[in-house]
Amino acid sequence: MTSTVVVTDSGADLPESIIDELDICIVPLEILAYGQNQKDGVGLSVEQLFRTLKKESQDISVREPDIGDFLEVYQSLSNKYKNIISIHGNTTFNNVAKKATGAKEALSETKVSTIETQLFSLGLGSLVMEIAKMAKSSNKKTKLVSYANNLKNDMLTYFLIEGSDTINAKLNKQLEKENDDVANTIYIIMIKSGKVEVVDCFKNRPKALEGLSKLAQSRFLNTAKYKVAISYGDCLNDALKLRESLEGGQEYHELILSQVGAATGAHLGPKALGITTYPV
Repeated sequence: MTSTVVVTDSGADLPESIIDELDICIVPLEILAYGQNQKDGVGLSVEQLFRTLKKESQDISVREPDIGDFLEVYQSLSNKYKNIISIHGNTTFNNVAKKATGAKEALSETKVSTIETQLFSLGLGSLVMEIAKMAKSSNKKTKLVSYANNLKNDMLTYFLIEGSDTINAKLNKQLEKENDDVANTIYIIMIKSGKVEVVDCFKNRPKALEGLSKLAQSRFLNTAKYKVAISYGDCLNDALKLRESLEGGQEYHELILSQVGAATGAHLGPKALGITTYPV
């Protein structure tokens, strides 16, 4: 029996190559669109979502997996693995961690350890990736859980979003507190303690992109190396520009570039561009 498997949800926005390489188990979120529920990345791709949003306004919402979904996953994995570490977020956008913990308690399964984070998108994904890498060489669950709980506090995620794109009601209310011209404003937001904080506002996307790059680099001025994860919607060229701007500055140890999934895309819109940084 293999030692440890790491579970997360599709909101982690990890690329398929990393999911496959590290044998990470993904529980999909559900997207309510077109009058029906569709599983993120299964029944609905982010490309399909963005094409629809460009054509017409849609009433789209994101729903966490049910406790029953997690029960099914944990029961299946418990036949193959000695330990299951399930890592999820509790943020403005969703509280998947609560459902995962509920499933663990209902199952009374000592193999399962759930870790609640206040991370979003590739912030969550980067943490999951690091623990899955570590699990390949360590069979001590307590060590893995302890490392995850320490590392999650060192991770910081910024997102550049366009006010005209956002369809998340909670987020829109937060943006409206900053100014009354949401539709014509580009925001840099920070996910801190699971909540959205507006860091800066712009009327010009190139300036906003420059601001995002400076924020990411300034955090680690006194750190020799750091890791970077860039997540993007329907704006790959901007993601590549952001990566290029980092290459001209301080050296980073590793970089992930990944398109967001349909769940993150539904919250933040097609032009969302995020960056997560954490020290090595």
